[in-house]
Amino acid sequence: MSYSQVLRTPDEYVTNYIYTYNPFSKADDRITLISIDSDTTDKYGDYSNWDRSLLSEAVDILSDNDAAAIALDVDLSENKTTEGDAALVSSCKEAGNVIAIADASFDTHDDHSDMSTPEEKPGSTEPHDSENIEAADDNNNYDYIPKDSNMNLAKPADSSMDWSTHSAIGITFPYDDLRDVVTVGISNAMQQSDDGSIRSAALTVNYDSRQLDSFASLVYSTYQKSQGLSIEYPSLDNNNLFGFNTITNFSSYNIISFKDLLSENYSASDFNNKIVMIGELSDEGKDEPYFKFINSDYMQQDITTQASIIQALLNNTIKIDVSPLFSSILYAVLIFILYLATARRKSIFTTIFYVASCICTVAVTDTIYQQAGYRFLLLIPLMYNILSIICSLMQNLLYTTYEKRKMENTFKMYVDSHVVDQISDIAPLELASVSMRKKVAVLFVDIRGFTSISESLEPEEVVEVLNEYFSIVYASIMAWNGTLDKFIGDAAMAIFNAPDDLDDYIFNAVCAADDIMKGFIPIRNNFREKFNRDINLGIGINSGDAIVGNIGCYGRYDYTAIGDTVNTASRLESNAKPGQILISSSVFDNLQGRIDVSHIGALSLKGKSSAVEAYMIESITKPDAPNDLARKGFLHELHLLYTKAKPTR
Repeated sequence: MSYSQVLRTPDEYVTNYIYTYNPFSKADDRITLISIDSDTTDKYGDYSNWDRSLLSEAVDILSDNDAAAIALDVDLSENKTTEGDAALVSSCKEAGNVIAIADASFDTHDDHSDMSTPEEKPGSTEPHDSENIEAADDNNNYDYIPKDSNMNLAKPADSSMDWSTHSAIGITFPYDDLRDVVTVGISNAMQQSDDGSIRSAALTVNYDSRQLDSFASLVYSTYQKSQGLSIEYPSLDNNNLFGFNTITNFSSYNIISFKDLLSENYSASDFNNKIVMIGELSDEGKDEPYFKFINSDYMQQDITTQASIIQALLNNTIKIDVSPLFSSILYAVLIFILYLATARRKSIFTTIFYVASCICTVAVTDTIYQQAGYRFLLLIPLMYNILSIICSLMQNLLYTTYEKRKMENTFKMYVDSHVVDQISDIAPLELASVSMRKKVAVLFVDIRGFTSISESLEPEEVVEVLNEYFSIVYASIMAWNGTLDKFIGDAAMAIFNAPDDLDDYIFNAVCAADDIMKGFIPIRNNFREKFNRDINLGIGINSGDAIVGNIGCYGRYDYTAIGDTVNTASRLESNAKPGQILISSSVFDNLQGRIDVSHIGALSLKGKSSAVEAYMIESITKPDAPNDLARKGFLHELHLLYTKAKPTR
């Protein structure tokens, strides 16, 4: 489906609203409007019942005050009274510069015809047959142009143009006697846009193989000749039309009531060397038209439309529609530049930036339209802007999400993933409140005698051993859903049942300790072969209540567990001999029947006022670890890492 089928009409509405109805548009002071308003009809009655002597008197006044062109934008198609009709004929003949309207009828089913067709109005005649227009002479002077006017206003056809696009099937002329003494122009030689407004007009209309001038072009030509100025017609588009800007600031017109005109309540300067148009206008400065061109809630008025066309011809302010394709390409390039300028910026900045760009786009294109006459359709850039805002915000959202995920993954290399997940959505000022009393199992593990052993090793070798060892510790704790609290030199601390609740957290802690011991065997064997030294682990586990959460101050927090349960687990680990896993009585009591142990006895632990019963785990029958696949995947990646790169001296 083409652009014209989908977007043209709404685009015309948007563009017309922004461009055409310009409250700052000014009427040309060379044009004066005589309004047949409510004050006039209150005094003289409805216009359709007027005797033509009223118009005759008005024409005489305007002629006496040296009006350059007198334009009668009123229905004159029917005879009224013999005396009044004759008086108007006499006045118009005496003035010699009167232009009256004729209405063309167009075949609305003709695909080539976009011209406006007048509504039927009281007193109008049926379209005249072709014989009612006499043949033109060689200079295209028609018989309805005064013979003594010496005006050649009907322009010959340009062979390069397709004049058939504006062909009328009938013309409603002024009454016959008046036709002989006035210049007659087609009043509705205008094209309705898709939105119902009028922005384009024709200079001529075809009828019976002749070209009849538009009303506006004849008024313009009459004025130019009266002032001794050249007549310059605008270039036409592919449809033989030219664009114009409708003056919607009605207060800028010099408007005089018809009643005041006849009452001589005017100044001679209002008419001297001016184009004076007589038409029906409401009190708001709008006429009561028999041509109705509707756009939204605004009724475009015939007399003001004619005045706008005449003003465009006088000032050569012709409007040219820019190709939608060219507009689309231009706007796409500009929006792409804007997109690059706002990429990865904050959403509020992006939104403000694009709103500002919309305002600037409208302001710039309106300036171009008003000053240079190029009319850009505006729905395209506004849609581009909206689409760009959505794309930019989506891109920013995805990028922010990616950066957050990247940061969290990086953070998880330093802090346990369970902790990161819990605090990622907590405001910094709320971190201190994230702590609670909770039952946990605490595990401590340490390499026995590693401090003295490291004295004989190079620092790179120490780091290599610790990284392999901590990798086993981390993988084992992760496999059993524990939380790695911290590394302390060659020791590590883990918590089970915090921050996430676990159904069997004490058993999970014991299983993780068993995996650590078994996972350390290859490291111990490799160390023995490489350095001819023996190393082993000691592990302590206790369970009970502890305060678990963020401990520290604003700017630096640690997620950890505090309390006697933690201290006891640390002391058990300190008392474990190489290769031993010591557990407290609270752990043993919870797991009786599920593990095999040896009773060590009561141990006097540092900082404890009473001895603590301790047990050494001999064996344990474990199910598959909850996160065994994750543990195996981690160890596989670890193996690849260490085979590719090792610390160098």
